[in-house]
Amino acid sequence: MFQQIPQYEEQMTIDPLQGNQEAFDSCKHVYYNTCTTSPLIDKYFTARPYHHDFDMYCSFKLNPNATKTIFITGNSFVYFQIRGILDAIKQAKTEFSEAFVIAHPGCSLIAGDLNPVVTDCAIMNGSHDKILDIVKPDIIIHSSRISQFVELGNQTLVHDRFYHEFEKSILHLTNYTDRLILIEPHPHPAGSTNYTNPLAIAHAIQNNQSLTHFRIPIADFRRIHDSSWDRVKEVAKICSNCVLIPTRHMYCENDYCPLIDPKTKIARFCDEAHITPKQSVNYVSDLIKAIDYEDEENKLIS
Repeated sequence: MFQQIPQYEEQMTIDPLQGNQEAFDSCKHVYYNTCTTSPLIDKYFTARPYHHDFDMYCSFKLNPNATKTIFITGNSFVYFQIRGILDAIKQAKTEFSEAFVIAHPGCSLIAGDLNPVVTDCAIMNGSHDKILDIVKPDIIIHSSRISQFVELGNQTLVHDRFYHEFEKSILHLTNYTDRLILIEPHPHPAGSTNYTNPLAIAHAIQNNQSLTHFRIPIADFRRIHDSSWDRVKEVAKICSNCVLIPTRHMYCENDYCPLIDPKTKIARFCDEAHITPKQSVNYVSDLIKAIDYEDEENKLIS
């Protein structure tokens, strides 16, 4: 079993008005701005979709004496989760010389041909092969929204075209690394509530308004989420070097998935689709376990 790692926590409790303002400010730009141009990425990864403020094609220089490398890929989730992901990499016992990052909004490397042509994401299919073959990362971390690729309500877990695209793409990725870490997508507030950003929470608190409507019914979350993630979990059963990071327990209670932390009253989301950098810190402990420890029988971090 994985060794117990102390929970990574922030220092102190702050006023929710101040906390939500700080959460809003932290969402304005990528949390870590030390991701620099990578000559390897520029040379070997040229099939890129349209430019977007949330895309990332760069690398973080880490321990120059280390021999291992790590690769982070996904969609815009990576842009907003990079604080937690990079904190975990830096705190892990395993040391890396460099963390390469390739992420683009709307595109998912594990979705294969399910990526839509209309958004240019279709060109991502197979586009990472050359850079991965050159870098040969010891670990790949992937985080992306995938519910948009599977028909809503398609809960019957069968080996259909959705499953086969996930299977083909995930198993293909594992050819380039010793370990593929897949982070479960978090709830997606868009369309479920009138939530906009952390300032909406601050405004409600300031006006003594109820916060109970800032939540997603668990039934709605499962209807949107399960049909895609369950297929990924099914693929993981036949993937010897895949590790899954569940996140549902970090967001959802028995009947609802609150968009704010019930204890601090601070927003968990930057907007209708992405978590705050502070929320990504909750991923650190499980990511460290996945990076550092071997457990052939437990491919689900808990």
